[in-house]
Amino acid sequence: MTDERLTHLLHDRISQERVGQPPLHAMHRDAARRRRGRSAVVVAAVGVAMVGGLFAATGDDASPQPRPAEVATASDTPPAGFRWVGIGAAVVAVPHEWGTNAVRCGTPERDTVIVDQGAVCAALFPFPADTSAVEVRPRYSVDDRDGYTETRVEGEQALLSPVECPRGRTAGAHTCRRTLVLPARDIVFAAETSRGRAALDDILARVAILDQDVAVPGYSLLALDHQGRAGAAYSEALRDAGLQVKIVTQTRRGIEPGYVLGAVPSPGAVVEAGSRVTVTVVAAPSGPGDEIVMGMAGNRGGQDIDVSDDRLRRNPTVRLAVGDRLWTYAHGERQRTYGAQVSGHAIQEDGWKDGPNYPNSWIADRPGRSKIELSIEVDGERLVLGTVTVVVR
Repeated sequence: MTDERLTHLLHDRISQERVGQPPLHAMHRDAARRRRGRSAVVVAAVGVAMVGGLFAATGDDASPQPRPAEVATASDTPPAGFRWVGIGAAVVAVPHEWGTNAVRCGTPERDTVIVDQGAVCAALFPFPADTSAVEVRPRYSVDDRDGYTETRVEGEQALLSPVECPRGRTAGAHTCRRTLVLPARDIVFAAETSRGRAALDDILARVAILDQDVAVPGYSLLALDHQGRAGAAYSEALRDAGLQVKIVTQTRRGIEPGYVLGAVPSPGAVVEAGSRVTVTVVAAPSGPGDEIVMGMAGNRGGQDIDVSDDRLRRNPTVRLAVGDRLWTYAHGERQRTYGAQVSGHAIQEDGWKDGPNYPNSWIADRPGRSKIELSIEVDGERLVLGTVTVVVR
């Protein structure tokens, strides 16, 4: 075959192909993937005779061909000005200036990617104008796939929903939404925008599959489903994703030990495979005092009083005026033994014997000071957890 004949064949073949708008970021990623194997192919071709062609040198007299330099892959690098967010190897490129979980009850407050959102409050808020969002989440069993069309994401099967532009759903800007599903990974990319239908395709066109790096999986759904077993379940999910795990504990009274409180790097962040993720879980109780959560509330001059468990254990001072009311409560395994011992005459029992907190409820009776000692019973003895000083003016 001559060079001229080869040129004609290539021209004829190209003329039969349909050419669309080039997805530049995908082209750069695919090119980087191929570089790793290309040098080996070229080196193997050295010494092969091609008639009338590129390599005419054969045998011992041939001049040695230089080995191409190894090119470092950049296939896991996001487009300039963007960052990856996702689950495992499935990611989407979002602009650096976009927020992460910048939502209010599930509704975006500005451009944002939503990942590992967990439980969402039921209130509806208006979708802002000139705003886009994309949520990355596991595919739920109730997800409806009627009307989806099959497509590909870097060679992997994907399903693309029809565009929906519902009206009257909430107040605020009119929005359109579309979903891309990766069935083999059970991952969904759900885009919504008030910038028009074209913006949806622009967002979903940036979905990619990473070669080596990995996005940190989320824990919110595991925490809801597994509660105290969430730490173990999340650690397993991280290891399955090729990541290492470090567990640290934090005391949170009233929350089941083992419940996941957080992770660093945060869910959705892309890291190198084998990186370590530090997971914070609720510590086991260190003693009987950790098996109860206390609180104190009241009314001071028409304003509510709210004293947390942590503050009560630091022996706080509460200031009241004559006639103000104060009460304490608790929950947990030892709440039935919870009680309060009052010293001083500034406060008295409020006398509401049918009240929910009686006898641990009081009224400010006269100027002065009283102390309220808060305790539980352990092995027949009282264990003091905190003392509140009440100053009445």
